[in-house]
Order: sequence, then structure tokens, then C-alpha cells
Amino acid sequence: MTARAFRIAAHAKVNLFLRVLAKEHDGFHAVETLLCLVDLADEIVVARGGAPGTVALEEEGPDTGPANENLAARAANMVLAATGNRFGIELRLTKRIPVAAGLGGGSSDAAAALLAANALA
Repeated sequence: MTARAFRIAAHAKVNLFLRVLAKEHDGFHAVETLLCLVDLADEIVVARGGAPGTVALEEEGPDTGPANENLAARAANMVLAATGNRFGIELRLTKRIPVAAGLGGGSSDAAAALLAANALA
């Protein structure tokens, strides 16, 4: 990775309760929830690098499936598309949150990748 990289902790969360409410006009349901962040976190490191318009994903920890389905990589790709694909992104994801455990790991990773990739733009 290059010298200018952003390192972000993507924390897990535990829903204390989650209530699904009425369906909105956009087809999604409103929700009411109370959640608690926990110390368990994945680590996202994002830097400029690689071919313009591409995201190179390096993962450490449990397999999260195909790179093109990884939420953090997809989020970084969205930033590239929104900024005209002027640069490439190298994304390193260290997974500590168990996959598919209901702890919000994928969503948290995506949010962290959005923040970091946007900071590079």
C-alpha cells in the first residue's frame, strides 16, 4: 500500500431489540432498534493504488465469499464510480467479526470503506 492510507476500525454491534414497522413508499420497511456497539471490530485499510477504476481486495481471516460480492469492495467501487474512476483502490480487510453472525460486520465494513475511499477522492 502507498504511504497515504486510511485505517478504520469497523465495529460490530448487537441489536438489543429490532422492530420492523410499516412498509414505506419506496418498498423498504421502517425499523425501530436499539443497538450497542461492541469492542470486536474488523480493520479496513484503504489506499490509492492499482489501475484507475479498480478495487483490489486483500482479505485476512475467514472467507467472506467472492470479492465482487464483498460489501466493502462494492462500497469502494461506488466511490470510484461517483468520482469518475480517476484512481484505483487497494483495500485490505482483516476480518475479526464472525461472518453471518448477525453482528453487522458486512455493513460496518461497507460504511468504513465508504468513509476511507471518499477521503482518498
